[in-house]
Amino acid sequence: MEVKCRIEVKDKNTVTVTEFPCNSFVRNMLAILRAGFVNASETVYNVNNSGYNVGSHPITVTAPEASAGYGIVVGTGTTPVSPTDYKLENQIPHGTGSGQLYYKAVSLPSLIVTESGVVQKIQREFENRSTADVTVNEIGIVVLTSVGQPVLVFRDVLSSSVTIPSGSTSFFEIQLITPP
Repeated sequence: MEVKCRIEVKDKNTVTVTEFPCNSFVRNMLAILRAGFVNASETVYNVNNSGYNVGSHPITVTAPEASAGYGIVVGTGTTPVSPTDYKLENQIPHGTGSGQLYYKAVSLPSLIVTESGVVQKIQREFENRSTADVTVNEIGIVVLTSVGQPVLVFRDVLSSSVTIPSGSTSFFEIQLITPP
C-alpha cells in the first residue's frame, strides 16, 4: 500500500501545495487489522498509552467539526516516527488562540477505482483563527474505536515545516493507494 500526503495552504492571495509520500503506519494499525482479519482480540494503545483489547469492531475516522480527538490531527513535533508511537509528539489543540487551529470535520470521499489502483482519501481543513502563524511539523490519523478509545494508527513527520498564516485555511489530505 502506498500512502501520500497533500497539503494546501490558502492565504489571502495564494495557494501553496505540498505533496509527499508517507510511510509511517504504526503498530496499532496492524493490530486493528489483525483483530478484524482473525476475528480475535488484539492489544492496542490509546493516545494516553493505556493498553486495552480491541476486537473486530468498527472504527471511525470521520471526526466532526471542533473535534481534535480523532481524524486527521496535526502537531509541532519533529522526533522521527517509531513503530510504537501512540500519539503525536505535540498535537496542536483545537481553538482560536495562539498556537491553536480550528479543526473542521473530516471527510472520507467514496473510493476511487481506476486501472492503476484503488484510492481512499481522508481529508480535513484547519483554519488559523488566531493572530499568529502556526507551524505544522507532523501529521497523524487517530481512529475512534467502537468502545470510544482514540488510537493513533498513522504518524509522519513532514520533511519541511508547513506554516499556516494567521487568517488562512489549510487542507490536509492523506491518500491510501493500493495497486491493481
